[in-house]
Amino acid sequence: MTLNQFLRKLRRTPRNWHVYNGIIRCSKSTCPIHAVARVIGANRPDDLGRRIGLRETTIDSIISAADNSMHTRHEVDVRKRLLKACGLAK
Repeated sequence: MTLNQFLRKLRRTPRNWHVYNGIIRCSKSTCPIHAVARVIGANRPDDLGRRIGLRETTIDSIISAADNSMHTRHEVDVRKRLLKACGLAK
């Protein structure tokens, strides 16, 4: 699964996303990767990113962007795209 495919699936998740202390979540513990995993039926928490077909580098970028701990321009871009896919873009 590519980042673009992931973001398209993320757009189909319920619109109850919020940013709390800079962290993107739709509940206390549900990050974007968990939400997409639920959409495609992969509910077990172990290695969800790999189980839904994301490459390790994409997983790392999504986690960094969702947790507001970006270190590269690419992760900053992913953050903007995550916010938009979650309906949180300004």
